[in-house]
Amino acid sequence: MPAWLLHAQLPMWVATPISGLFAALFALIVGRVIMRLSGIAASIATFGLLGVINNVYSNWDSVTGGQGSIVGIPPTMNVWTGWIGGAVAIAIAYLYSISRSGLALRATRDEAVAASASGIDIVRERLIAFVVSAFIIGLAGALYAHFLSIVNPGAFYLRTTFITLSMLVVGGMYSLSGAVSGVVAISVLIELFRNLEKGISLGGHTVGLPNGVQEIAIGIITIAILMYLPTGLTRNQEFCWRRWPLQRRLAPPVQTALKELH
Repeated sequence: MPAWLLHAQLPMWVATPISGLFAALFALIVGRVIMRLSGIAASIATFGLLGVINNVYSNWDSVTGGQGSIVGIPPTMNVWTGWIGGAVAIAIAYLYSISRSGLALRATRDEAVAASASGIDIVRERLIAFVVSAFIIGLAGALYAHFLSIVNPGAFYLRTTFITLSMLVVGGMYSLSGAVSGVVAISVLIELFRNLEKGISLGGHTVGLPNGVQEIAIGIITIAILMYLPTGLTRNQEFCWRRWPLQRRLAPPVQTALKELH
């Protein structure tokens, strides 16, 4: 790598936003092609892009170090930093969801033909969402690296991808409340099974589950949710704090989104 970059050192609070901006810039470049696709084609394209990036990173030894791990990352992540990072991600997602672009994106999701007829540029709105998502992922990746203190290409490959998708499916993929609920539910299950795999003491004997049960359990739970509760635990509803006790309201349909846009 260039000497000015190889020996550059930045504080975490500076490096983390730069990571988000770099991810957003990359998403802007590749998203102009991928966001022209829709449905299963877009999903396959993004998985293909993940495979390409992983292979390039793993084999470009002169720049990335290949399969070797990046060591010496300061372990500055703690509970409070994690809370702040989570709050920032939720705030960005919420502000985007109520923005004009967020409403337009919702309209394109529910009824692409009606949205296009109303003058919405579908590719543009999907690209904006893709870039915003990449920015948040860039922030999360930097914080995750400071949590692990040592990372390699495998830390951000299929396992992380499938766990993230499981969180979205379990909570409900059409609402912010569902996404947050899925993260909480899957995180609790991961910690529970991790402790069970380490073993618990019963009557002077240590009893534990075999390694790998965690992934199997999450896979079974995800399949069960898709089969019996396809809208997730929140049923694609948003939590509303306007009155107590806590009430839930369904996300506005495409007609409401188009009306708010105009």
